[in-house]
Amino acid sequence: MSLNLAKVHETEKIPGTTEFRLVQVHPTASLKRDSEPPIWIQDGGIYYESGEPVLNPPDWFWEDCRKMTPERRQQLGLRLPEEGLAPGQTETTRPVRLVRRKSKLEVKPTGDKTCTVCGKTGLKHLPGHMRWAHPAKE
Repeated sequence: MSLNLAKVHETEKIPGTTEFRLVQVHPTASLKRDSEPPIWIQDGGIYYESGEPVLNPPDWFWEDCRKMTPERRQQLGLRLPEEGLAPGQTETTRPVRLVRRKSKLEVKPTGDKTCTVCGKTGLKHLPGHMRWAHPAKE
């Protein structure tokens, strides 16, 4: 995953209303020193503002990261060099985040729609099917 400042807060429209609900948050932080370019942290990755990964962060970056609380570093998916790698993480991988699926519906290439909840295929109007067959439990 690369740096994406447009998707820090992902939302979805609540069906039947004009309201949106927060689906997922990608915690993001930026650090800057003097004339150095800012360095961004998002989903365990370290990036320049252009979105390019920072392969060898400067010492000042780690100094500033040590000033963060452990909880904040965990939110960002960041581990200090002295903390080592997360279980199952290698030098080239980033921590895995569980992501809620945005929709229960898939669109088949033929144009027929399939409900991923019950598997029914050939649907022409999925919102109506979802309201009737799988009402929201709120």
